Amino acid sequence: MCNDKRREIKFIQKKVLDTFFDEKELMCIGNLFENKVTDLESFEKGEFFSINPLTSIDLHYNKNGTEKQLKKRRYMKPRRADINVSSFRSFLFEMDSIPLVDQMVILLQCGIPWTSIVYSGGKSYHAILSLEVSLSGCHTENGIDAYKQVWKRLEGKIELCANTFGFNNVVDGSCKNPSRFSRFPLYKADDREVQEIFWSSCRISEGDFNSLLLICPEVKEV
Repeated sequence: MCNDKRREIKFIQKKVLDTFFDEKELMCIGNLFENKVTDLESFEKGEFFSINPLTSIDLHYNKNGTEKQLKKRRYMKPRRADINVSSFRSFLFEMDSIPLVDQMVILLQCGIPWTSIVYSGGKSYHAILSLEVSLSGCHTENGIDAYKQVWKRLEGKIELCANTFGFNNVVDGSCKNPSRFSRFPLYKADDREVQEIFWSSCRISEGDFNSLLLICPEVKEV
């Protein structure tokens, strides 16, 4: 690939990241096991990126792990984890159990104004809704639970649409965590196709998001 093409791809990638992250916010970019945190100006290519910004320290390094894990975490600051998410702004959804064409129809007709839709390079799309105003409760267990509750309501909206096309339980429940990785736009892994950008828009306003929640189903506590 020529240098001009690389610069063009990085420019587009940076433009997408600017949609999700504010200036000076930090994120994690890399493979599934990456924990290194970077900023918008010095990011390198990677297969995945954290959908929400992260702190520059690990707020939970001494809890919830084996002795070996805890010892390692002391030297692994910052770390991609729900407790380290500094803004509950973006929500990720994926459906990989039904054909791609049906996934796209459901995403476009479910009534959620997506900020981006990126092809995974395999058998799914990654759809992200991002808010102008973050939910409250970052760095608290209660806040994480509240974020997941909102995610469940949005999931319910997608499932209602999927039901009209004869599909049930299509949304991947593992996407509910605020520190979740999503496919990095325009990256190509050796065994996959290019992670193409199929939709790119802007964040949703607080008023529009509240209106959206009014038409999402109520759900039980997560």
